[in-house]
Amino acid sequence: MARVTTLNLIFDQTMHRETTERAARIAKARPKQLGEFENALLFLRSVYARTERILPALYLYLGASRLRAAAEGRHQDLVLAEAVRFATIGAIAITCRKIFDHSKGGMTGHQFAKCSKAGVEQIAEQWAKSPGRNAESALAAIALLLAFFDKCSGSPKQLLEGKTPLEKRLGLLKHYANKSGAHLTAEPFEVGIVDCAHPVAALVVVACIIRTFDDPACPVAYFDVLDAVAWDAAVRVFPVLPPSGPRMFQKLSVADHAASCWQLGAAWGLRKLTVQLPLATNWY
Repeated sequence: MARVTTLNLIFDQTMHRETTERAARIAKARPKQLGEFENALLFLRSVYARTERILPALYLYLGASRLRAAAEGRHQDLVLAEAVRFATIGAIAITCRKIFDHSKGGMTGHQFAKCSKAGVEQIAEQWAKSPGRNAESALAAIALLLAFFDKCSGSPKQLLEGKTPLEKRLGLLKHYANKSGAHLTAEPFEVGIVDCAHPVAALVVVACIIRTFDDPACPVAYFDVLDAVAWDAAVRVFPVLPPSGPRMFQKLSVADHAASCWQLGAAWGLRKLTVQLPLATNWY
């Protein structure tokens, strides 16, 4: 008589259960209600946190573009180049779309630009608590930041019709983010390396201003070091890039340029960021 053997298979359902629990948790979560001061301060901190990621993305995008141009039919090079180009330009565009969001309310560039006098004074008071900082210099820096985000946090159409190169480039990036990064569409978009480089460079300078006051313990040369390391990382992935550069801040100190922007007044600093920065970095 044949012997019947029963085999019971037990599969671990831990991952499925954890996914279900996380989905339920997020679905029930309610947005936190923050005051004007908290929203503004967290927005500024998010600016330099995101900028730390898109500077390396810019150099990886450049390396991928150079590799694609030199691939000569090598499929593995073309696949790598296209994958990195898509990921990096998407990261830059979506980041700019978020930082320069023209929506009302929450942590957006538009909302920060509308910060009340009381909110501004609270931020200045917070920054003035740091050693070597005072309310007067903090207010001068905030005045530039308010002017910067007021000018640059518009809709894609408003930015494309703006008067400065930075506004137009942000408009192109936000248009790309809307038409390619976030949605499927047959509408055209045009974005080049300089359209990415100018907004990234401006955000690096702005992030340096914020970090100077909000995190004074951070080394003065933090963003200069980040610029060098980001380029080295891109060269490591894409040897087609020359190790010697050119980096955006190879001959320009981020900290010195950031300080000059807010110390010379909001109007002059705004012009340096929106018009003159590509010439200063030699990326134009």
